[in-house]
Amino acid sequence: FRGKQRLVPTPGQNEKYYLAGALNAGTGKVLYVGRHSKCSEIFIRLMEHLRKTYRKAKTITLIVDNYIIRKSKKTQAWLKQNPKFTLLFQPELLQRVRRFMEAASPFPGNQHGIAKMKQT
Repeated sequence: FRGKQRLVPTPGQNEKYYLAGALNAGTGKVLYVGRHSKCSEIFIRLMEHLRKTYRKAKTITLIVDNYIIRKSKKTQAWLKQNPKFTLLFQPELLQRVRRFMEAASPFPGNQHGIAKMKQT
């Protein structure tokens, strides 16, 4: 009825799940990890995955934004024990990533291209 809010059944809890990923600029390969919280552990878990995947690499350089989990005490302690990693902090990284994603579709060697995400 007009002026009365309709009840809409939902399937359950609104569960959040976060992803952290890295793009190998040379090959186009994307590695990622997931977690139910956005904290230092998700970033450390990503770096551990990269370390295992690229064990023979002498250095691993990550271009990252200035989000607090990349500078936390926990992350800094992990980086101190894993000196092969270098973090390059870039301001306005999100804008640059969006421009890159729009220009890189399709990525060399990628058969599918990249669908543009709706910006919110």
